[in-house]
Amino acid sequence: MINIKEIIVFAVAALQLLVPCVDAENIASDKEVLKGIQKIGVKVGEISPGAKEIGVNRKYLRRNIELKLGLAGINIVTPDELKSNREIPYLLTTVLVSCSKSTCSYVVMIGLNEKVHLARDPKIISYATPWWRIIKGEHFDRLEIVKEVDETLIKLLNEFAGDYFAVNLNKTTE
Repeated sequence: MINIKEIIVFAVAALQLLVPCVDAENIASDKEVLKGIQKIGVKVGEISPGAKEIGVNRKYLRRNIELKLGLAGINIVTPDELKSNREIPYLLTTVLVSCSKSTCSYVVMIGLNEKVHLARDPKIISYATPWWRIIKGEHFDRLEIVKEVDETLIKLLNEFAGDYFAVNLNKTTE
């Protein structure tokens, strides 16, 4: 049985490995891969024990992401529709938080996952993440970390929506 201390140690180790690899800014991927997407689903991936400890929860995250993207004008499918149709691309969000006595470190990742056929053998079907962003940060006030994680997620969602609309202009407004 895995105990909570082992999970926390693993999360801290993962953050330590990710932090040097990821600049405080985002690492961009090509927004052209969003062209032609008519609707997306929303999934919430890993939420570290540290993130849960500060109040981050899966249901809250999914609803906020759906609301933010829906208000931006992106067609968001229901979880049931996404589950029944594996052809629909989905935005996967992961939140990792690790706090020590003096500071909290966090990583927020979002990525568009899509079903793909491999060029070398189109019969092989897999999933790829052609668009993704990662932002890491650190905060010295445990009470403010939730707000900072939320603001970071909003920044990433705004970037996704901006990239999406940059390549998916509404033909009626052109």
